[in-house]
Amino acid sequence: MERAALDVPNPLLRQATTGGFVLSLGRTHIGALVYVDWMIGTRARSIQDELDAYRGGDPTALLRETPSGHPWSHLVPGLKGVIGRGLIEETPGWQQHKRRYPTERGGDYFRFPRYRYYRFTRAGRHARSLLWEAGVWQEYAAQLAEYHASEIRRVS
Repeated sequence: MERAALDVPNPLLRQATTGGFVLSLGRTHIGALVYVDWMIGTRARSIQDELDAYRGGDPTALLRETPSGHPWSHLVPGLKGVIGRGLIEETPGWQQHKRRYPTERGGDYFRFPRYRYYRFTRAGRHARSLLWEAGVWQEYAAQLAEYHASEIRRVS
């Protein structure tokens, strides 16, 4: 008997699950998810807009956005990990912008608003809900919020 091909809505998530169903998220992955949610929620400006604001006299414009300790010190691998698991994805607008301005050195590459870099997939929204239900999401979000508040106090 031949097996029919299955329609898999999120092949990256399917690839990241094993056996019955195991989706492993380390601290860097959870930190990355919380950071993406923060970028979207605060409508994080483009890098160029932040440079312009800093040059215009805003001392808070160039603050580090994540604490230097774990899990935040490995943000890029965390982002790649949650993208690879199908929990977030680059937005079509960001993909198009990167194709149009392929160099990271100056120019309009840095003018794209960071809150539009990524979006949660349906699986990512469910993972966020499960982390929230367990209280893990709030713990990481509180760490990030406290860090931002302390950085603003430090330069003000």
